[in-house]
Amino acid sequence: MKHLVTTLLFGLVITAAVQAQSSRVDSLLAAMTLAEKISLLHGAIDPTGEAGAGYVPGVARLGIPAMRLTDGPAGIRTRHPATALPAPVALASSFDPELAYRYGHVMGIEGRARRHEVLLAPMVNIVRVPEAGRNFETFSEDPLLSAEMVAAEVQGIQEAGMMATVKHYVVNNFENDRMRVNVVVDERTLREIYLPGFEAAIRAGAAAVMCAYNRVNGPYACDNEMLLTDILRDEWGFEGWVMTDWFAGHSLESLVRGLDQEMPGYTIPFSSPDMPLAPAVFADSLLAAVESGRIDEAYVDRAVRRILVQMEQFGLLDGESTPPEIDIEAHAAVAREVAEAGAVLLRNENQTLPLSERDLQHLVVIGPTATRPLIGGGGSSRVRPFRTTSTLAALQELAGPQAQIRYVPGIDLDGVPVPTSALRTPDGQPGLLRQGADGTTQVDPLIGFTGERALPPGSQWTWTGTLTAPTAGVYELKLQTAGASARCRSTASRCCVRACSSAMPA
Repeated sequence: MKHLVTTLLFGLVITAAVQAQSSRVDSLLAAMTLAEKISLLHGAIDPTGEAGAGYVPGVARLGIPAMRLTDGPAGIRTRHPATALPAPVALASSFDPELAYRYGHVMGIEGRARRHEVLLAPMVNIVRVPEAGRNFETFSEDPLLSAEMVAAEVQGIQEAGMMATVKHYVVNNFENDRMRVNVVVDERTLREIYLPGFEAAIRAGAAAVMCAYNRVNGPYACDNEMLLTDILRDEWGFEGWVMTDWFAGHSLESLVRGLDQEMPGYTIPFSSPDMPLAPAVFADSLLAAVESGRIDEAYVDRAVRRILVQMEQFGLLDGESTPPEIDIEAHAAVAREVAEAGAVLLRNENQTLPLSERDLQHLVVIGPTATRPLIGGGGSSRVRPFRTTSTLAALQELAGPQAQIRYVPGIDLDGVPVPTSALRTPDGQPGLLRQGADGTTQVDPLIGFTGERALPPGSQWTWTGTLTAPTAGVYELKLQTAGASARCRSTASRCCVRACSSAMPA
């Protein structure tokens, strides 16, 4: 009987809280102009430059604060240092939901410490295409395992006070032609393989969902009423909001079909060449469509309400709060535990591992990442770590100064810059002619900008000239970038080019 009374009282408290919350949101909606409402339905440029991936300005006169969004598949991506966590695919290899909770909690704490409110993670797309470039950012090829891990991670993120965004909804399983490809999938496969992870995230209380670039059985995922309304809202009871992947908005009518917010809400001039950019749909065009009667304002109110309800639930309408402190050592310990739990030893002939003190005295370390740790990936998985220690340096410290540890690169992943002797500017000088977006020019004898020579963030450059091979033969010309995009154009009749560029933020 006591348990029943407690349950009833708890239910009354929850009901009262929901009613108060609804009343507050209703009051804000009633006080907002149409332009102010629409300003919450698309992103903008953060005037402080702090936003890791996206920014929604809020409505200052009504006390609705701005929201900053940051990427976080494997650590917070801002301009500040963060804990570089092992890839989510390694986390899933631990088969440990409790560890996934702590993994998410690390990101939630660090995101709030950097004054970000929304985390664009976790990613729960199923690993189905082996060569897909972002497989490492998601969990696994198994829907049950992925569902268990994503639910725990969402809880860890949100109990730290940050809103989780489960992505990319849905069947976004490879990068090639992702902006246009139509994924044809039958309902049983969709429900048994691709949807369980997303449903688990919703059941765990995820505040937001990011819809994918691709089409699903015809309509774009961000314009797909079956996905956004029939399944997400009507079947699963999702009460948060749906945002687009970056530049994945397509039509005003998507607001009617279940989309709530378009990101990033502005054109990035230096984005990837495969992204056809245009001004935000949910901005001036939406304002005009509502004023003309093409779109009912009730759909604007619905989308704004969904956003405000989540802001209210996470305390963002209560005024600025004190950000948490980051315990660097404790978070590093979680990262190490994930790395250890996710590692699988397939064979250990003659009990070679673990290495003994004697073994450490005579070692050969092979591989390019032994001296330069591979921390995160490009784009949304890029993290600026608090500190890094290479495998070689750690072994040398452990073994002591008397140890004979030899390093061999093995496979060279980087190659070498094209020598100045093979390059000529249009007027015949050694090197290539560089031109900036502002028209300034200079001659670069060597095209290699790494480490301290890295090009400034947000800059754009073009190099022109002639490349003359010293001898006849087959050459492979590569462009390698980190946190940027690049293209190579050639007037030669035969040119083999491979480009490596970062993914877009989301």
